Amino acid sequence: MKYIHYILAIILILSLSGCTPSAQINHKTNDSPHPTIFIKSSTGYNIPSTIKNPIQAAEAAMTWKLSDGEIVHANNKNIINDINIGDLSIVRIQIPKIYPQNIDYILILEYTNQKWILRGVLGTILQNPAPNNELANPYANMMYSLANAYKVGHFAEFYTPKILINIAQVPLNFVNLPMGQKYQLKSGQIVHVFSQSNETILYFNYGGQWLIFASQMNKKQIIEFANSIKIYRYFN
Repeated sequence: MKYIHYILAIILILSLSGCTPSAQINHKTNDSPHPTIFIKSSTGYNIPSTIKNPIQAAEAAMTWKLSDGEIVHANNKNIINDINIGDLSIVRIQIPKIYPQNIDYILILEYTNQKWILRGVLGTILQNPAPNNELANPYANMMYSLANAYKVGHFAEFYTPKILINIAQVPLNFVNLPMGQKYQLKSGQIVHVFSQSNETILYFNYGGQWLIFASQMNKKQIIEFANSIKIYRYFN
């Protein structure tokens, strides 16, 4: 079963900063002989229950129709990164054959009832970041995107071309998290930090829900970021 959408959202209410949520992106003037190619529409599919890997689930979840009429899908070469938080997986895909400005999609997937479900999609464009005075260096130039995924939670992504940090706010019973090591932020907040694969996870109870930071940064860096961000500006 498939479903077509003409904006960068599935089961999402999007609030973007530094990003353009329309499928037809306004590009800078292209003086190159190569024609401008953008996303005209995208189609989401139910993920087969035989797929158990989140990367393969992301590859099977969507196709994109480009402005030149070609229909493309992601493969392993287009996966920028994936972050796993319990039964949630957040996968960033760079859409192939877009020109001249790269467009990434962020897929929020949940593994439930022995199969992967696509819970949300967020489209982003990596442009020159504008200074964000709310964050301290070296994070002051990070862009961010916010999204609400139906029946899952609230999500934020902070990023530059070199740094990517995902934040999820989900119910306490939604994921089982290991205790990890305890640290105290400058605010006095006690947080738990642990590592899995090449990811570092920081989390704490925020208003009766888990607030979870996930990144490929090390423990020192993710704690530094957690000290820098004014979380109340992004999450209730």
